[in-house]
Amino acid sequence: GYTGTTLVLAGANIEDSVLVRDPQIAGRLTMKPLAPYQAHTIDERRAWQGVVRQLEERVLPHLPAGEPGMLFLELAGELWLRTQGFLGDLKTLVGEAVVAASEDGTHRILREHLNRIELCARAEGTRRELAQPRRRSERSRRTAPDDWDSVPDAQSAVSQTPQ
Repeated sequence: GYTGTTLVLAGANIEDSVLVRDPQIAGRLTMKPLAPYQAHTIDERRAWQGVVRQLEERVLPHLPAGEPGMLFLELAGELWLRTQGFLGDLKTLVGEAVVAASEDGTHRILREHLNRIELCARAEGTRRELAQPRRRSERSRRTAPDDWDSVPDAQSAVSQTPQ
């Protein structure tokens, strides 16, 4: 056998699978669940914007009209609403938006590009639910941030986020 090897298992409900209940595997396994990013507090929003900023830095070289802040400042709330903080959905959404921006010649990701992209059933179902108008008393129970843009000092806070 091999020693000093790392095996990464990723998937939904993997903790209930036969594989991880196997005595040989279970005796060597450390579970590290990854939760989606939240965006209710200023610190959670800063963390989300930091992730979006890193992704933006990767796609900017492919978008001649794109500018720093195009995603992590201008569209961070929309990206969270569409993905509910799931990184796989974020990668899919931004990747497809890059292609759309290149195909239509804008070479910059716009909200219109994001709106034309359909994500997984979980993301789209939650998006529809969050888009429904709610009474003021129900807003505190919503999953999505009510007013992303009203976060005080959001731009300067993100610019200080370690890269």
